[in-house]
Amino acid sequence: MSRVSSLLLVAALVTLPTISTTEAADPPIYEPPAYVPEEPCCEGGKWYIRGDLGYGFHGDPEIMQGPALGFQEDWESTYSIGVGIGRRLGRHGRVDVTVDHRFESDITDVDVLGFTGTAGLSSTVFLLNAYFDFGEYRGFTPYIGAGVGGAYHDLGKITKNGGLVSVIEGGTRWAFAAALMAGASYEINDGLMIDAGYRYLYMGRAESGVITDIGVNTFVTEYNNLEAHEFRVGLRYEMGCGCYQ
Repeated sequence: MSRVSSLLLVAALVTLPTISTTEAADPPIYEPPAYVPEEPCCEGGKWYIRGDLGYGFHGDPEIMQGPALGFQEDWESTYSIGVGIGRRLGRHGRVDVTVDHRFESDITDVDVLGFTGTAGLSSTVFLLNAYFDFGEYRGFTPYIGAGVGGAYHDLGKITKNGGLVSVIEGGTRWAFAAALMAGASYEINDGLMIDAGYRYLYMGRAESGVITDIGVNTFVTEYNNLEAHEFRVGLRYEMGCGCYQ
């Protein structure tokens, strides 16, 4: 082997490790991950609308006919229909404003002389409500709530089967109202929920028109402590988005 060939061979042997080391030190090339857009999210809570049907059983009201107390009071059950709008405040809290119309049902009593009086009463109830939703369990979300507001009572004519006055004019009035609720909701579609529960409803009092007894005493018939135990079912639809932790 010639001197030139020997020098070339030595140079090649010296250079080869350097090339291999340089190639091994180069960092690997990674492909960037595919871009996945985030779902839109808004601060605050979802607005919702609701509609409800109800059936209410009543406690016996206290009826005052002037200075005398009525006896054997009875108030028939009745249906109600309502609508409302509300806002979710977070995962567990929400508030709404509701309006419910309670259809006319008869209130009867027997006075101190043994005569029976009957009047039809219908009411429209306005409430501001607040709820606490517990965690979801197998699709169901139980809740409790409370509300305050007012009731507008429309009392029809009181008809009596005897006595000095056979017909007493009806009357209208506003009264304080309050409610306690408990129930559960179930999401049947995206944002659409069915809601069922119980509501205790206090509605203050209603009054008849003015009565003049034998041209001397003037008074009204009062229906006090009006209350109902209602079983309600309805739909609630939540709109928009909300970020809840």
